Amino acid sequence: MDPLAQEVTVTQKHPLMKFFAYDHLVGKARGISEKFHWFAEMLDERLTDSAEKTVTMRKLLEAKDAGVRSTFYGP
Repeated sequence: MDPLAQEVTVTQKHPLMKFFAYDHLVGKARGISEKFHWFAEMLDERLTDSAEKTVTMRKLLEAKDAGVRSTFYGP
């Protein structure tokens, strides 16, 4: 098969992926956020673009935010 004849699929990141950045964080907050970033990337690659994918990404973002905030409390 001619490789030039194959359809090229361009994958764009989900718009919410920008909120999973973690480079600006330090310590435990960065470690927690990094794990959520990894999981978000995996889901972004594997889920079909749809309203349900957006719900998934929003719920994961909400969980990430809570997880990062939790690192600021306690010992």
